[in-house]
Amino acid sequence: GPTPFTKESQYIFTYEGHMNTGEFKCYTKTGDWGALSIRPAEANTKVSKSGVASDKFVYTSGPDDKWVVADAGNYKITLDLQKYTIKVEYLGE
Repeated sequence: GPTPFTKESQYIFTYEGHMNTGEFKCYTKTGDWGALSIRPAEANTKVSKSGVASDKFVYTSGPDDKWVVADAGNYKITLDLQKYTIKVEYLGE
């Protein structure tokens, strides 16, 4: 199932934990898979030990673009819903 982010302030949400290789996108509501979601501005934007390939995201229902985790491990992901940016920090294995 979905993994919740922590609300740090009105616009800042974070997740810290293990990520497997594969795809992800972020929803603002759980249980409504047809809802608008937070997706990378470009399809298959890579997430790796060096961070995220592009810090821009969009809030849309399509196309069904996703981030792709290339390196499994522990990460901290920060979403800024005011600036529409994502920051990814690799924390190790």
